Amino acid sequence: MGSTDFAELALMIPPLALFVMAMVGSPGPANIALMGAGAAAGVRGALPFFAGVLSGFLLLAVVLAFGLSEILTRYPLLAQALTLIGTAYLGWLAYKLWTARPAVASEKTEVPGFLAGLPVHPLNPKAWAMLVAALSRFVEPGPDATAQALLVIAGFVVFGAPLNMVWCAGGAMLSRVLADKKRAVLLNRSLAVLLVISVGWSLLR
Repeated sequence: MGSTDFAELALMIPPLALFVMAMVGSPGPANIALMGAGAAAGVRGALPFFAGVLSGFLLLAVVLAFGLSEILTRYPLLAQALTLIGTAYLGWLAYKLWTARPAVASEKTEVPGFLAGLPVHPLNPKAWAMLVAALSRFVEPGPDATAQALLVIAGFVVFGAPLNMVWCAGGAMLSRVLADKKRAVLLNRSLAVLLVISVGWSLLR
């Protein structure tokens, strides 16, 4: 790859960063789930779930960038089946939020871990939509397609993961503000409702 190619990749970074921050920073199923995990167990307690969410996103991004999107275009029923599975899984996460017993003061609480976070993005309609949009916008067929796709994936990690963590920290902060146990339960249930709404909104979009 020549210096001109590197220059072209560098020129992609500012618009890619803006795209990623707009997409990842907005409310969505993953962010609401991360906020719920932060509210239930604090930032440190939610780190395994966060790591699973990020790993699942990377897996989905690599698979989409290198072939799955074309398969799903050819077989729309497969795409619909994955959407249904994803909706059911995110609904289960909302149920877990609704029924969670939040930690108050020094109490411990159970929060979904790494394995529970792993399927969040692969089964998240918003993640599919924003990745397909990013790849179609920033990756052009040709010899630089692989480098462009890798840059898009790296952009989501560098610019998107910190925003996911902000949502997680926001949940933890709200939980501390609402230190009363009844208010903490209300927060978890409100997040559960928001998660269901965000999944529905992603499907409509």
